[in-house]
Amino acid sequence: MRTTIASSEIFGVDPEGVPKRLTLAVGSPRRIDGEPGWQCRIAVVDILRPTTVVGDDSFVALATAIARIRKMLGELRERGWSFSLDPAGREPIDPDDWPVAAAICETRG
Repeated sequence: MRTTIASSEIFGVDPEGVPKRLTLAVGSPRRIDGEPGWQCRIAVVDILRPTTVVGDDSFVALATAIARIRKMLGELRERGWSFSLDPAGREPIDPDDWPVAAAICETRG
């Protein structure tokens, strides 16, 4: 991604039990060329391909980006992944039970 404006590391364990460090990344909202609206690039780095989300304005595009990352983590969980805020798994997280930003801020803030 060209311009990452926010990122956070969490830890995951894949369906085979292999632990992995995951970086959640959100790109800067940008106007869509020649169209109304804004877009943000997002990624769960090294696990899922970056994708683009859109919104009517930059705020909506950014909020949609964070919501989509949460959904991506939920989809990974359905495929057998588990997640934690620490590498030892002492602080497990469930994408359905927490807003990404709030959980990270509460634990690390």
